[in-house]
Amino acid sequence: MTSNVVDANIIRAYFEEAVLNLTPDTTAPCRAFIESLGSTNVCFVDSNGTIEHEWGNVVDPDWFRAWFGDLLATGAVGIIDAPARPDLRNELRKLGFPANGRDIWYVRAAAAAAGNADSAQLVTEDIDFFDPTKKKAGKKARDRLLHERKGPVLKALEKHGISVNAMCTCII
Repeated sequence: MTSNVVDANIIRAYFEEAVLNLTPDTTAPCRAFIESLGSTNVCFVDSNGTIEHEWGNVVDPDWFRAWFGDLLATGAVGIIDAPARPDLRNELRKLGFPANGRDIWYVRAAAAAAGNADSAQLVTEDIDFFDPTKKKAGKKARDRLLHERKGPVLKALEKHGISVNAMCTCII
């Protein structure tokens, strides 16, 4: 099984795709990946509840409570302690990764998952996890980075056993 940490932007896209029957603005559909959780993939959220809270804020709360409860009950989602990693946080900050905010919790959870399994996949379409200096580069440049898996933050995370993938390159 692949150990995963999934950004809230992917959960929102899954909700749009699977529940609202919309076409989300992601590099590839999300449904197959999210629905593989528990069979070929496991996803981790932090024991602090930060990632769960992020996920719940981007979709309908009633739907989320039922869906997340099912994921926990079936073992598709596991809860992991995600200790602070000042070394990793400082390394990423030097590359332009946001110093404040909740994105660091995805990194912390992925680092903990990688520590337990030698590697983990962080699934996101947030440019901060690739190259935060390209935030204003436009959609075409952003999509190219995501498809080609390029950027200094991505490379730094790989050194810590974390593979950053957008939907178009994620491992199912």
